[in-house]
Amino acid sequence: MPLCAGSLVICTRALKTIGQLHEEGVLVAATLVTIKSVLSGAVISAIVGTLIGFALARFGAFTGPILNFVQTVPYVVWALMALIWFGLTPFSVVFTIVVAAFPIVSFNVAAGLKNVDGLLLGMSQSVRANRLMVLRHIVFPSLTPYLLSASRTMLGMCWKISVLAELFAGGAGGGGVGYKLYAGWEFSRPTEVFAWTLWLVFLMLLSEWLVIQPIEAFITRWKKA
Repeated sequence: MPLCAGSLVICTRALKTIGQLHEEGVLVAATLVTIKSVLSGAVISAIVGTLIGFALARFGAFTGPILNFVQTVPYVVWALMALIWFGLTPFSVVFTIVVAAFPIVSFNVAAGLKNVDGLLLGMSQSVRANRLMVLRHIVFPSLTPYLLSASRTMLGMCWKISVLAELFAGGAGGGGVGYKLYAGWEFSRPTEVFAWTLWLVFLMLLSEWLVIQPIEAFITRWKKA
């Protein structure tokens, strides 16, 4: 019982702190910075990841080791390297997000391409369908569940890595949620740290409800017909 009561007190204080941050104008400003980084990173990761996924399916012996290397290097190292290459800039934050997220898309796309129905491909050849028609009517529909799964995992990764990247970039990275969370820890304000953490979780859930689920409902609308 004391543990539950203590948790309730902490959550209540965190919610009050979120309200105070909103009144001060800090909450919205930091959130917009992080959303911009996450959105940019997610879009670039989706495009780059899909293209490399096609390369991975066709040239796996060459592309596979490169992707494995990218994933093996700790994200902290990528964040530090981004600061060395691009300096204390918002771009270093986006770069770190992309490096962490695009392999997720690539591996899912490659797996989807390997599971495209061979009979459908054979039928497309028999009717002399061009490459664009094959991609539109066979390949991409077959990739839909893999892309949805990759997008859900990739978007969650983008939120998590944005905190790490913003922490290293500091205020020069735009002053996003990650930087504010670090500032709360630096100045020994645990309630503020918990408030920013709670807010980040809320943003992650909100992106699932407002982005992934509507896209999934639109793409799979044929199931309800």
